[in-house]
Amino acid sequence: MGNLYVLIGFDVEHDAEPLSDRCEGVKKGTPKILDVLDYFDIHCTFNILGCIIDEHLDLFNTLARNPQTLV
Repeated sequence: MGNLYVLIGFDVEHDAEPLSDRCEGVKKGTPKILDVLDYFDIHCTFNILGCIIDEHLDLFNTLARNPQTLV
């Protein structure tokens, strides 16, 4: 049996409440996701809304420096 390849992607948006402008999932979940990706040496893609990057620039600078992710 050959190698198995999987494409993993994350859509980063505001919380799911109707018309929500909160980003608790972004602030709390993204660092945890990055820890798991690092632990298992998993490469992935993050699709991020520009307005969220503006609001959480420090968090996404961390993403941009992480070799396992593509922004």
